[in-house]
Amino acid sequence: MSTATEIHNKEKTLAELMVKILKEPLKPLEASIKALNADLVNTLGSITEINDTLGASADDAEKATKSLLQALRKIREEDVPSLLTKLQKHITDQSASDARAVEALFEQSTAIHTSSVSSTEAVLLEALAGATRQQGELARSIEALRPHIESSAADVSRQLSSSHSSSVTDVKAAVVGVGVRIAEQQQASQETLLAGLEALGREDQAAKVEQAEVVEKVLKEIVLNREFSKRINSALAAQVSTLGTDVAGVLTQLSTRVEAVAVENQRIVQQLSAAVTGEQTALVALLTEQNAGLAAQLSSSQRHVKRLTVITGMFFGSMLLYVGYDIWRNSL
Repeated sequence: MSTATEIHNKEKTLAELMVKILKEPLKPLEASIKALNADLVNTLGSITEINDTLGASADDAEKATKSLLQALRKIREEDVPSLLTKLQKHITDQSASDARAVEALFEQSTAIHTSSVSSTEAVLLEALAGATRQQGELARSIEALRPHIESSAADVSRQLSSSHSSSVTDVKAAVVGVGVRIAEQQQASQETLLAGLEALGREDQAAKVEQAEVVEKVLKEIVLNREFSKRINSALAAQVSTLGTDVAGVLTQLSTRVEAVAVENQRIVQQLSAAVTGEQTALVALLTEQNAGLAAQLSSSQRHVKRLTVITGMFFGSMLLYVGYDIWRNSL
């Protein structure tokens, strides 16, 4: 009974010893494999994160470049033509308003000239009518004096026989008085007519001077308005041309900058891709080296395990021989 128990205990101890012998050499290998697996997982996570970052950066740069190019295209195709159209419309409206203002001023001056001519004609007609009235009054005065002249002549004829000298004197006096009255009336009529004509001439001259001044003023204003309109149109045209040139230059500069930014982004992406490729190559080389080392360790461990297996087999064989010999000896 004690022999069987001893054999069982020895077998149990031998089994524990075999388990220790088999497990102990593999623990460093298991720990190395776990550490390598953790490193591989971390490296794969870093590579995935870098790839995601590069992809997001490239997508963001491409989206920003596309949006900027679309904005520039919109400015070039929509905003600039609309702005030029508005400026041309403003120039056209300004020219039309200037033309309307000049036309209104010319119509006003024409109306003033027409009213001045009408007033001058009215004054002239009134003066002519006054002269005609004065001539009629002079004719009536002469007709009124004719009976007195005839009566004076009759008196002279009648008194001619009685006193020649006194009659001649009276006749001369009467004729002289009639002549003086006629001369005075003619002189008064002529003076009145001359005064009316002079007043009419002065009024006509003043009206003509005023009319000439108004016409000259209107013509000067028309010339100034035309010159001002030409200057405004020239300035607006120059501003439109300059604005179009400036906008084209700005758009060209923006396009150049966008292309430069796109090239720079492409270069950065290529550099990052090259860096990632280099890191991936280095990582693959490191993994290959680690795999080679692991394979060497596995090969060494396998040789060690084989040697341990042979030693264990020899130990078990010797133990079995010893146990068999001990049992055989005890049985004798």
